[in-house]
Amino acid sequence: MWCQSRCLTCNIWELKPKDELRLDEIQQFAKNNSSFRWVGLTGGEPFLRSDIVEVAKAFKENSKGLYLLTIPTNSLCNQEKEVAKIKEMLELRIPNVVITVSLDGNREMHDKVRGIPGNFDKAITMFKRLKELKKDYPNLSMVFGYTISRINQGNLERTYLDVKKEIPDITYNDFHINLAQLSDN
Repeated sequence: MWCQSRCLTCNIWELKPKDELRLDEIQQFAKNNSSFRWVGLTGGEPFLRSDIVEVAKAFKENSKGLYLLTIPTNSLCNQEKEVAKIKEMLELRIPNVVITVSLDGNREMHDKVRGIPGNFDKAITMFKRLKELKKDYPNLSMVFGYTISRINQGNLERTYLDVKKEIPDITYNDFHINLAQLSDN
C-alpha cells in the first residue's frame, strides 16, 4: 500500500499501510498454493518493498508452472535500484516478466493526474531503460499503463504523440488501457 504518487484517481497514498504480509507469510502462501501460472504484484508502488525480489522468488520456486509475472511502477523510485531489482527478477528465469510503466497523459496531464512534477519524464526514462534491458533479457516486456478517468478522458491520442516524440518506435500496442471507476473502497 506504500506509494509516493499523489494521484487524483486513487487514495492509496492517503492511507497508512498496516497489516501488510511479511515475506515469511508470502513464502508460506506461495508454498501452500503452488499452482499459479500468472502472478501480479501490485501496490501502491511495489518497488518500495525492499524484499520485492524475494517475493517474486517465492512464487517462482513454488509454482513450477509460473509463466507470467506482472508488476506496475510509477517510476518514482531510485531508477538504478529499481532496474537492478528487475534484473534480479529476470534472472529468476520466469518465462515472461511484464513491467507496466504508469503513464496517464501527456507531460502536463500525467504530472497533474499523478500529483508529482516531473513524473512524465521519469516514466519515459524508465521505459527507455527497460527497452535497453530487454536487449539482454528476452523474457522482459514493458508497456505503458494508461488509466482512463474523468480527468484525462480524450487525452490518449495526445499522450501517444508526445511519447512518440521521446520514443520514436513506440506503437499503440505499447499501451495497456485501464478504466478508472468510482468506488467506496
